[in-house]
Amino acid sequence: MNTYGRRELVSRIIPNFANIQNLLSHELKEDNPDLMQPVKSTLMLADLGRITGLGNVSPVSVTQTFRIELQWLRLSLDSYFHQPLPNPEAIINQGLAQISAWNDQGAQVSFLESAVNFYLAQENGMPNAQKFTQQALELSAGNIECQSSSTFHLALIHRRLGDYIVAYGMQGNHKNWPN
Repeated sequence: MNTYGRRELVSRIIPNFANIQNLLSHELKEDNPDLMQPVKSTLMLADLGRITGLGNVSPVSVTQTFRIELQWLRLSLDSYFHQPLPNPEAIINQGLAQISAWNDQGAQVSFLESAVNFYLAQENGMPNAQKFTQQALELSAGNIECQSSSTFHLALIHRRLGDYIVAYGMQGNHKNWPN
């Protein structure tokens, strides 16, 4: 999408900001089987509101349940790539406090891997990336999909540390392995 197309899209969204926020809040219900898209959309709307000064869409106002809040925290953490996070450690600590009570192995591992990705992108983040990868590996016991994803992150760490032979042996045929 070119710059003109983005401007046109934003100019259509701005007059309907409150309506879109209201629609998204209706989608953020515990009985919704697929919360990921409404949470992602709400996070994007929050970014737009912050950038344009239209208002704040906070996780407190839109997260009515524990499940939604954990996804919100994970997606907020994942947004480091697009915008600086004011307090990433607070997001991570809040998520860590919640995942111990969360009875979903996939959600637990997914949150830890978001923390791993965040720390891998930080200049001095390797020790924390290693710590959270180890936690994800421990949590993923018995779940082949979670184990595969956690092992992929461990291989990335070995690659970044220069342990290429170990990393290559761990990578297998993982679809997300960078070339």
